[in-house]
Amino acid sequence: ADIRGKDGSLAVVNHGFGTSTSEELLYYYDRMVRPWKPRALVLATEANDVGFGYSATEVMEILARIIQWAQADFPGIRIYCFNGTPSLKNKGQKNVSTRMRKEYNEMLEAFCAVTENCIYVPVEKQPFWYADPAHIGDYDRVREDIFHEDKVHLNALGYSLFMDFIRELLDDLL
Repeated sequence: ADIRGKDGSLAVVNHGFGTSTSEELLYYYDRMVRPWKPRALVLATEANDVGFGYSATEVMEILARIIQWAQADFPGIRIYCFNGTPSLKNKGQKNVSTRMRKEYNEMLEAFCAVTENCIYVPVEKQPFWYADPAHIGDYDRVREDIFHEDKVHLNALGYSLFMDFIRELLDDLL
């Protein structure tokens, strides 16, 4: 969904596309990012990359290139890097996806710490994902009422809560 600024004008455009990978974001950068001349870029990668066989290192390398391009194209741009968003699909599983997510999150946080105007956003620690504040950050305790039946994609309530989070994150730019 698109987000309007405080003046009512279009401020945030969602260019996410289903089952995309970091490599596809890199490929479509010229169409999805450059023409908009953004002041900020919100990047959420990793979720689909695991299923397509990418390692955490490969995803991080691709993301670093995207960030370098954006910083070269738009000096001073703020870049918000989201770590993996929770879902119900892997609930209770300790598998390759869980290990890769942890490794990627650590690399992403370290990268953002040393990259100018690059902000690491630990999405899984946002309260709206959890019914009980005591469970914040526990992927196994994610609310079920904000997901479609596929247990991966957000439903209308989930997207509404996520958009509120984005609005708050970008408040000073809107």
